[in-house]
Order: sequence, then structure tokens, then C-alpha cells
Amino acid sequence: MTSLEIRNLSKKYNNAADYTLKNLSLSVEKGEFLTLLGKSGCGKTTLLRLLCGFESHSEGEIILNGQVISSDSSWMPPERRNIGMVFQDYALFPNMTAFGNVAFAVRKKKKCIEKTDKMLRLMGIYDVKNKYPHQLSGGQQQRVAIARALIRKPDILLLDEPFSNLDLNIRETVREEIQRILRKVNSTVIFVTHDQTEALSISQRIAILHDGKIQQIATPYEIYNTPANLFVAEFVGKTNTFNGVVDDNNTVLCEFGLVTAKDNIPYGIGTPVKFIIRPENIEINEEGNFHGIVVHYSFVGTHYNVVISVNGQNTMEKSIYALLPGTENIRLGQEINFDLRIKSKHNIFEK
Repeated sequence: MTSLEIRNLSKKYNNAADYTLKNLSLSVEKGEFLTLLGKSGCGKTTLLRLLCGFESHSEGEIILNGQVISSDSSWMPPERRNIGMVFQDYALFPNMTAFGNVAFAVRKKKKCIEKTDKMLRLMGIYDVKNKYPHQLSGGQQQRVAIARALIRKPDILLLDEPFSNLDLNIRETVREEIQRILRKVNSTVIFVTHDQTEALSISQRIAILHDGKIQQIATPYEIYNTPANLFVAEFVGKTNTFNGVVDDNNTVLCEFGLVTAKDNIPYGIGTPVKFIIRPENIEINEEGNFHGIVVHYSFVGTHYNVVISVNGQNTMEKSIYALLPGTENIRLGQEINFDLRIKSKHNIFEK
């Protein structure tokens, strides 16, 4: 069942030279966790503000549970939309306890105390309910903010980079716990981030935004392995990007020689292309066709993150990023032979 549908939505601010959002369309299913992923300034937060009703759009319409809440001819005020939002800075009331912040959202409803205590227990913060925001850790403040949004049972919960203020050592743990709670209550969530790793690990689907347009909407697996265009391929995950010319159905000639593709190349011979090879697809081989020198590495236990310097034609030098097994004994200055192989046709793009 579709919970939210956005049709041909555009937004242009006064005196702006161009649109912040351009003819954007997407749908979100009930209970789905959808992530909006993109660089700063691509329109992610603007879209959330349009959904909440904090700003008006220029064109298009927004439909929530089959009802038009915003269009050229109608507009529903924020307080009637039943959309919850958690801001990046949490926006807690400093003069209220954790209990007071959460209860504020249902203060006029019956069984306010009972509902608030139940939500605090669900979020794992019942034991700090009498503490004020400045007495809480960043993770606890975040839980209070999410509890305040969830207690109203919103049709959609919007999360605007909620983990960005947390220390790295607790971010992953808190993220997993919040994800588990949201799934338990079957919340429909739109999550905003610029962190690719975070998006891949937490989402059911990801919408990639760039210059106000959606570049691709797909599962994390599809985004990573079958990118729709070069921007998506280079933006999500680490990549090595090469320029080349199609040599035959399965080979591209680049500055370092011939590179084989596992799939048939979808472009004609002589077509200028760009192609990507992920670090994990660099294959160490004593008889490999390519040769380089290790100029940097970091050992993380299960694997090495390695930078290999390779000389191409006309003495062109390029750094290639590789992910090598932790069982190897990698050294600075080590000479390495390896193979380059284009994993699929989805990793080749016409210039």
C-alpha cells in the first residue's frame, strides 16, 4: 500500500537562479524505510520541509494516504498532516525533562502519562525520564526526539541526518537500535543523509538526489552493483574511474592497456567510455597484466586498504585503490602484479 506519493514536485526559491527541486516524483510504501542520499545542497532537506508543510512548492503535488495535502490548488497546514519530523539538532525543549518533551506531543490526549511512559520504555530511556536535555548523552537526546515524534503515531516519520551529531564510536550501535525499534512499530520512514555507508546499511530503498533530481531509486544492492549513471557509481562507495575506448565486444582500451569486461559491452567499437572498477574487484595475480607499487596502505584486520601507483602510457601515473585480503603481507614499496576486470555492463558509461 502506498503511503506517500510525490508527483512532479518542483521548488524554486525567490531570487534563485535555478530550481532546488526539479520535477521530482517518488512513492513510499507503508512501513518502508526510504533514504534520501545526496551531497549537501542537493535538495534533501528542502524536500522534507515541503512534505511537512513548512514551505510551499512551486509545482506538483503531494499525496498522503490517498489525500492531496499540497498542490497548485490546495494546501494542508503542517499541524493537520500527521507527519513527524526529527531535526538534526533534535530541537528539544531545554526547560522540560525527557518525560516532558515526549508528553508535550500528546498533552491534550487521554492517558497522556501512560502513553508517554510506554514510549519511553520502548525507546530505552525510561530510567532517564526526569533528566533535562543537558543532562542526557547525545544518543539519549536523539531517542527523546524520536519518541516525541513517534508518540503521535505519524503516518510518516522524517529523519533529517539524526545520527550526524553522535560520536563515531556509538553511532553504529544507536543506528541499529533505532532501526530495530522503527521496524517493530512498523513506521514509514524517510531518512536523509549524505553518508553513503549509513544509507547502504540502514535502507530498504535509496533515492539518490543530485542537482534537485532523482538519479536512481533502488535497493542498496542495486544502487551499488547496478548504478544508473556515472554520478551514482562514483558517489556510492569507493571507485577507480578510467577513460577508454571500446576495442571489441568485451574489451576496453584505456591508458594502461586492454581491460576485459565480464559482460558484453553495450556500446559500439570506437565509442569513448568511462568505466569503474571497485577496490574489491582488483585481483592480485603474480601473472597479472598490470604492474604497480604500493604507496600507501592501512591494515584493518580482515583486509588492507591499499593505494597502488601505476604508470600508464606517456608516463601517465595513476593511483588505484584496492581492497586486499588481510592474509596478505603488504609492505610499502612492494611491487604488485594484478588484473583489472570490469564487473558488469552497469559499470561502463558512454562519455
